[in-house]
Amino acid sequence: MAANRPARDDEAATKGPGIWPLLQRICISLAIASMTVLLVAAYDFGFIDLRYTLSNITAPLIATAVLTATVSLIATARGGEAYRQSIEDTLQEMKVATALRAENVEKKLEEYLGEEYKRLLAESDQMKSQLEEVKKSEFEKLKEENKFLKELNSTLQTKINSRSAPAQTDAEENERLEVLG
Repeated sequence: MAANRPARDDEAATKGPGIWPLLQRICISLAIASMTVLLVAAYDFGFIDLRYTLSNITAPLIATAVLTATVSLIATARGGEAYRQSIEDTLQEMKVATALRAENVEKKLEEYLGEEYKRLLAESDQMKSQLEEVKKSEFEKLKEENKFLKELNSTLQTKINSRSAPAQTDAEENERLEVLG
């Protein structure tokens, strides 16, 4: 009694490029062989009078060459499609496997880090918010100081413009120096 063969997986059977690459190679070989025989017969290489010997099979050789070249082109297209599809399927499987591995690594990392990691993230967020508050308050202080300095500058500018004449007394000279100093 023969052993039962395992059932074929239809998905695995459709993955490969199939018979098309083999058919392509056979047809290319036949086309090259028939073109070679025609070339030898046409130019009578070897001076053995093949022109007259092969004249009866010239038409079948030409037909064979054209037919096999055409079938070869078709096989190339079909085999290429099947090959491309098998590569795309393999690539998709690899993407899925990589995504699963990445998820597993994330889970393991989460297990290793656990609560400490979550606590550190929360602390980091809290520190970021405190830093933003400090930045805002310092910006407001600088804004107020800038406003005060602009007012003081305008006041000093008006005093300088109003006293462009030379000082008459020592008291006015001291007051002028205080303003500039």
